[in-house]
Amino acid sequence: MRKPEKKKDTSMTPSRTESAHKWKTLLHLILFSVAAIAAASYVYLQSPHIIARDALYHLRHAAVYASEGLFMTEFPWVVYSVVSTFAADIWYGFHVLLIPFTSFNGPVAQVKTAGIFILATMLVLFYLAMRRNRMALPFLWPFVLLFISGSFVGRLTTTRPVAISMGLTALLFSFMISGGILAVFFLSLALTFFHLSFFWLGILIAIAVSAVKVRTERKWEWRKPLAVLLGLAAGWLLRPNPIGAAKVLYVQVFRLMFEKQKGLLAFGRELYPMRPEVLLHDYGLLILIWLGITAISLFAIIRHGVERPARNRTLLWSSLGLSLLFFAMTPLLSQRSVDQWALFAIIFVAAGFTYFIVPRQVETKAFSGKKFVPRQTLGGEMRAACISAGALILAFMMWRATDTQMLKKGYGIPPDRLKGGLEWLKDNSEPGEIVFHVSWGNFPELFYWNQHNRYIGGMDPIFQYAYDKSLYWKVHHLWVGKAPGYTWGSPKPEGAKLEDAYTVMTRDFKASYLLLEELRSPTLFSYVTSDPRFVPRFDDGWTAIFRLSDDGQTEQIGVADG
Repeated sequence: MRKPEKKKDTSMTPSRTESAHKWKTLLHLILFSVAAIAAASYVYLQSPHIIARDALYHLRHAAVYASEGLFMTEFPWVVYSVVSTFAADIWYGFHVLLIPFTSFNGPVAQVKTAGIFILATMLVLFYLAMRRNRMALPFLWPFVLLFISGSFVGRLTTTRPVAISMGLTALLFSFMISGGILAVFFLSLALTFFHLSFFWLGILIAIAVSAVKVRTERKWEWRKPLAVLLGLAAGWLLRPNPIGAAKVLYVQVFRLMFEKQKGLLAFGRELYPMRPEVLLHDYGLLILIWLGITAISLFAIIRHGVERPARNRTLLWSSLGLSLLFFAMTPLLSQRSVDQWALFAIIFVAAGFTYFIVPRQVETKAFSGKKFVPRQTLGGEMRAACISAGALILAFMMWRATDTQMLKKGYGIPPDRLKGGLEWLKDNSEPGEIVFHVSWGNFPELFYWNQHNRYIGGMDPIFQYAYDKSLYWKVHHLWVGKAPGYTWGSPKPEGAKLEDAYTVMTRDFKASYLLLEELRSPTLFSYVTSDPRFVPRFDDGWTAIFRLSDDGQTEQIGVADG
């Protein structure tokens, strides 16, 4: 007698399928993370130097937290600056994040390991945003963003908080489209915790996505915008002195905006509009791809009546709107807006590629109100032509970016170029003595190598300007060197009281030493070497240090060999 066959138990099949899918997703994430670390290492390790001096300040501030404790608020190293007055850190979370990297030996190792971690993290966050929104080829778009152009690669390899802020922005945008409220809250928190100056970006994303949802999904989603506001506030409050940080933020963002409109301030190239010819030269290929996908999307919608699901339309039009806004801001307001334009332009390009080029069939609806019917977006030949053209353009873009000066051997700044002079100051001056330096951009190096002394200012020069306009202008005129022996406390010399440079340094700034880079301040250097009140104490051919003598008598001292 034949035994009845046992029925196959399929009760565990869905669970096994789901488990297999999770493992596959995790594997993809691990593989992409490895590729992201490799790409970040490639762009960071091309040059033996560092790309931007700001990284030295951030790492030294992180080291201060490591040695003095996370609740330290004082910052006495910039004497004539609102940063010292308000005793707060608007990059607090970023500096906390950098603490483990301060244990590496030497500035180059610290800057590059921290930078590789930050850039790889940005790429992974962007990949997660692409994967969450089911973009075609989600692993491709983060690398497209990275290799937009050589100048953009340079912007992302400065070991500053902007890179990680971009990754958080992409993921926040993704969860605003679809996702949980808690995720929106914590991403907003992270945005201001790491980089308080980006609070406005979270608000703008919430407004843009919510407004588009009213049109595409016929609903007003108030909970997520509220979660954004609460998260941004939490990220601001999670620092030792949030009130002081708010005051510093006001100076850096709003006060700077007001003063810039007057056209007087002469600092911060990134704060001024990008010239159209520079925009076309550096980002012409991205503009071409961006406009091409816009044309294809509009053609598919208007000519073929293509209608995507509501969430897809929300993502498409939100990213297009935000990319248009930041694109306009780049040549009109500030070239820093290129970061946000590139981010949302790539999101839009990925969406258009996914919705209108890759799929063979989509749901369509004619404007006459007919029912949805299956229909191809583009013909097979047109689709193949678009994909081939896109692949060639992207390949050329990546080749052009990696062949840029930003990644050439020897490019960058040797981080130890001022080390000798600053170590001499540490060994030969009293603790807390003030060092006068005409270039505000020197501060990261000064602070990194010598916390023994105090400096007249640093970081963003708006902090010096907000502290005392007159003192700012006196330093500025000495820096540009139009009248090196004299200076004045207003933008123009007409009607101003000309004051002796030595008197200004000793009386107004209480400085004991003057530090100059000979090659960057040749006019001022030539003057002070002829004035006996500036006593030469150190000169290695790059850095010159002068003691500001009380009686003007030249001392018989040695000068460092080159």
